[in-house]
Parts: sequence; structure tokens; C-alpha cells
Amino acid sequence: MGALALAALQLYACDRAPPPVDGDHRGGSSSGSAVNLADDLSPLQTVRRVNELRRAGKLAKLESYVAADDRPAVLELLHAVDRLHAASAGLAAAARERFGAAGAVVFDRSAAVNAIGVFSRDVVAIEERVEGGAATVAIQVAGRVPLGSVRLLRERGGWVIKPDPPIAGMAGELRLLADTLADVARMIREQPLTLDQARRELEAREAAIGRRIAALTKAP
Repeated sequence: MGALALAALQLYACDRAPPPVDGDHRGGSSSGSAVNLADDLSPLQTVRRVNELRRAGKLAKLESYVAADDRPAVLELLHAVDRLHAASAGLAAAARERFGAAGAVVFDRSAAVNAIGVFSRDVVAIEERVEGGAATVAIQVAGRVPLGSVRLLRERGGWVIKPDPPIAGMAGELRLLADTLADVARMIREQPLTLDQARRELEAREAAIGRRIAALTKAP
């Protein structure tokens, strides 16, 4: 992703300091599909299981490990990021075919898959802290420091992730960014662009999306 867009997305996804664990279950719900109680997973194991499902692309199963009220927003974001990742792969392939390996590097926008906190692709769960019906798990994303954290609650007898409130409009902007990458890939294949011309075209179009993403992530 271009520097502005990626910085904005990382700002959205950055893991906040661990919140107080006080057993507060506000925001949870007993509606929707239940956690598979046969799993009997600890909070640490739950985060690891979520990462396994994320990497396998099994979002229908992953949603069972997300607090019921948050599932629609989480799934929308994950689908948007996966769409962006697929478009990035297509753009890199077009650039590699046209400009060689160096071109693929210039147009690599794959970092988005590791810019969504606990739902990133490369997550390592480090340790857990449990107090009653709430817990926090320390995580490391893509080898980065400092560590982040994720909050979990007990819901229907199992541990579920309680993510931060969604940012309205973020998923839509990521879908637009994916469409932009796909369009530039098409231009590289069909038009006599130089590498520098293609790069400038992409960066110019990314900039507008990046500014909107940055505005979405600003604190009110």
C-alpha cells in the first residue's frame, strides 16, 4: 500500500494498551452462532485458533470466535482486506511480467494483511491474563514490537474476541483501493506505460484514498 494509505490503515489496526479486565460484558450478545463449546479453549488458545482459521481463509468458522455484536463488521473488514490482498497479488504479477522482479517490489501492497491487529495473517499469541469472565492476550503481529493486545469475553460458555469498535467507512475505502490496484494492473498489461509512469499513476490514485482513510482514523 502507498505510504499514506498504509500508515492510515496501520493507525486503525494498531493494538491499544490492554484495557482493564473487570468482567464487563457490555457489547456482547447471545444472538448469532454459538462458540463450539467442545473446543474448551483458553483465551490464548482461542487467539491461536482464530489465526489458524484466518490463515486458512475459513471466515465462516472464524466468526464463531468473535463477540456476536461485532461479527458483521469484522467479517466485512476481513473480506475487504482479502480483496485488497488478491488485487495486490494481481498487480505484482502484472508488474513482474512487464518490468521484472524489481517492478513487483515497487508495486507490492501485501502489507495490508498484517495491518488489522489480531485478525492479521501473521499473529503470535504470547501470554494471557484472565480475570473472571474477561481476559487479555498479548500478541505480536508480523514480528513487530511493541506487542499488542486483544480483549476476550466469555460468551455462551466459550471465549470470544471483543474487538475495538469498527470505523465506519473503512471497509468501503479498502474495497476502492483494491479496485484501484486491479485497474492499474490492467493498465500495465494493456498500455505502453513505463515503470515510473505506472508508479506515479498508482500513487496519485492511492493518495486520495489514503487521505480519506486517514480522516476516518482520526480520533473524534
